[in-house]
Amino acid sequence: MMYHANIFGHSVELCILALSLYILSLGAYIGTLNASRKLHQSVMSRILKGPLSFFDTTPSGQILSRLSYDVDICDLTLPQLVKSWPIQFSKVRE
Repeated sequence: MMYHANIFGHSVELCILALSLYILSLGAYIGTLNASRKLHQSVMSRILKGPLSFFDTTPSGQILSRLSYDVDICDLTLPQLVKSWPIQFSKVRE
């Protein structure tokens, strides 16, 4: 009888852990999506308000490359870092 109670206790812990990881992942997704949107909007508004001499001296490929790199960091690297945080935290807890 004690064996079944122990299994039930561990399954409840695993369900709570899975649910908390899902909620943290969802929060990370929404947070990084908002960060990427704000970064893109602020960068685009500043570039469009820039002086015309900036566009004369800077190649459009360089501008596009820099913008795509910054958005790439927000879209790919930040979610991975935020997603790995709970995993690392659970390892420290053990």
